[in-house]
Amino acid sequence: MDSAAAAITWLLRVLSTLAQAIFAKVSAYIPVLLVFDFVVTTWVVCHVLVTVHLLPALRAPPVWVEPLSSTAATASVLLGVYFFVFVHTLGPLCVIWVYSWRIVRHGYTFPEGAKFFLKPVMQALPNEDNARHWFTEGLRPNLCRHCLFFSDPESGEGPRPILDRIYHGKTYEGKDLGCIPLFDHWCWWLWTAVSLQTQKSYLLFTVWILIYHLFSLGTILWAIPSWSTRWVLAPVVVAAASLPFVFFWVKRAPFRGQWLNQACRNQTHLETGIFIRGRPKPAWPMVINGSNGFEHVLVDFNPWDLGLIGNLRAALGDSIWEWPFFWRIPRRVWEYGTSPSEDLPFGPKWAAFMEARSLTLPPSIDLTPLPPALRNPVSRRRHGFSSED
Repeated sequence: MDSAAAAITWLLRVLSTLAQAIFAKVSAYIPVLLVFDFVVTTWVVCHVLVTVHLLPALRAPPVWVEPLSSTAATASVLLGVYFFVFVHTLGPLCVIWVYSWRIVRHGYTFPEGAKFFLKPVMQALPNEDNARHWFTEGLRPNLCRHCLFFSDPESGEGPRPILDRIYHGKTYEGKDLGCIPLFDHWCWWLWTAVSLQTQKSYLLFTVWILIYHLFSLGTILWAIPSWSTRWVLAPVVVAAASLPFVFFWVKRAPFRGQWLNQACRNQTHLETGIFIRGRPKPAWPMVINGSNGFEHVLVDFNPWDLGLIGNLRAALGDSIWEWPFFWRIPRRVWEYGTSPSEDLPFGPKWAAFMEARSLTLPPSIDLTPLPPALRNPVSRRRHGFSSED
């Protein structure tokens, strides 16, 4: 019995390892599978709606002679909705592929009008001495050490200009992407760099792809009763059998975490790993370039956290109506770094932090307590210091 149980356990481990390996291999080619999925699904939906329902209705007498049947009218509506969902699913995918292709080929391009000089508040390196060194050199205190390593000052090639929240990125295969603003990770499932330019399209795609498949499945199931087929198994059985694999893929995909981190908290995966994870408390390094010159501070909150609604508007657009549409580019994408005071808007926690600092006296000022005579109301009245006199 023990040997049989051990053999079964070993077999299950082998099958689990094999399944994970197959899953990883298949996931690496998900973009190719997505294109194939779009083509096949569109063909099936058009077949069941156009060939089976709409074309026979068009061969019938004109609409003004004989109204469309309820089935044909429903098929027309379903076809229109399908292509609406199809465009809003394929559109974000095309956007992230175009931007990623540009980044891989040419690197990130800053918006016109981006200002790289020292600003009143800037992101800094965690090490205060390193941040101070670059600050005194007139450079940003969060200078990328990786880019600095490959620069050649002797030939006049200094470090590339940098702004806040820029992080060095690489593809899954290790290809260098350079510094990219709000770089979260390289999504090897979609072959894209999730960053400032692709963030909205990436987040929208994770939602629209689910809507697309649910609507397509519902459309096919609606048309099954009138769809003649020679399959031994009915399409509904095949669809039902495929659902567990769909849910397994969705469960493994970290889409919920991406929405929670990037859209709701306004922080990237890299920022979470650098400033939060593995620390007793969060430590976001910042530099205040004020009247006292360089000042390095560590705060235990995200300085760019605008609150839930503010973060959603920053990631998806100022108006709620433009959130679902991939072609509406968020304002911070094309305004990034153009303000003379900040590269990205700071949140209310940072504003409260700066206000509290302004109300704190410098260490050089010492408030000595008043003499007892001035602190005693009776003595004040005796010496004529009372306002009642």
